[in-house]
Amino acid sequence: MKFHEFLIRRIASMAVTLLGLSILIFYLSRILPSDPGRLALGPFATQSQVAAYDRALGLDKPLYEQYFLYLWNLIQGNWGQSIVTHRNVLLDVEYYFPSTFELITVSIILTALIGIPLGVFASQGKGKLSSNLIRLLWIIGVAIPPFTVGIALQLLFGYYTNLLPVAGQISGTLPTRITGMIAVDSLITGDWSAFVSSLRHLILPEIALSLAGIGQIAQLTYAGMLDQKSEEYYLALKAFGAPSLSLNFKYALRSAMTPVLTVLGLLYASLIANAFLVEEVFTWGGLSQYAVQALLSKDFNAIVATTMIIGLFYVILNFAVDLILAYVDPRIRLGGS
Repeated sequence: MKFHEFLIRRIASMAVTLLGLSILIFYLSRILPSDPGRLALGPFATQSQVAAYDRALGLDKPLYEQYFLYLWNLIQGNWGQSIVTHRNVLLDVEYYFPSTFELITVSIILTALIGIPLGVFASQGKGKLSSNLIRLLWIIGVAIPPFTVGIALQLLFGYYTNLLPVAGQISGTLPTRITGMIAVDSLITGDWSAFVSSLRHLILPEIALSLAGIGQIAQLTYAGMLDQKSEEYYLALKAFGAPSLSLNFKYALRSAMTPVLTVLGLLYASLIANAFLVEEVFTWGGLSQYAVQALLSKDFNAIVATTMIIGLFYVILNFAVDLILAYVDPRIRLGGS
């Protein structure tokens, strides 16, 4: 398959997936036992006011007509009004998403930078004390929920030692909003005090969010490295006196990276949906926290919008992982016969 054919097929698959997701989420949100008009106008609105509200938004029409109307508005950028913020939910998503994106992006970078070298290091000492200790750390990281880690970190570094901030994204004045990511905006504008403050606020939630992922990636890297070390090519290169550094990082690690990259992509996508507990603990104020409030308030438009954003994030990351794997692993590289 040629590379451009692969791109076309993957883009078409992405479109079908998102369309199916929009249908599923829209219908599930509409069959909830609640009246959107009553929720929007409040308990003191008259029945005629609720009926007028439903007619204005097309909520009195059959579900399939409501869906096509919603899909048309979605394409035009009109994602409906939130009954909580009373704004277009697209504006809410644009406001809250950068904070969550900053949090999960730093988290996945830390997961890769710590987890992969940790797994490589553990594979060098199979059966030794260092290897067993690292494996114990993996189990602890996977077993303890992120919000529990977050609360423990708040007690240790906030309450007992007062070394790091335990809530919010920054102390003091916010930098000029450019991207919506405070650390990036402060760096762009040269506001170094805000940059340092934002980094200090990132430390604890990043540890809480990354710990489990580091354990998974380290374990996958460890297992992959051990498998590669039993392969004939590795044994032959080792017999010919190839340097250990080259053997481990140029050959063994590259071959072991296929499952690692796949899981990293899935972890990255899952973080946007799973970060709500960490955001709640640290009062982060991102998209995950916004989605929780939408669910509690039965804010249908906000529920559909945030779910679509999460689905779009999954689809794009899966597509990116496919491209990276095609580059890293010659066996699945595209464009050949």
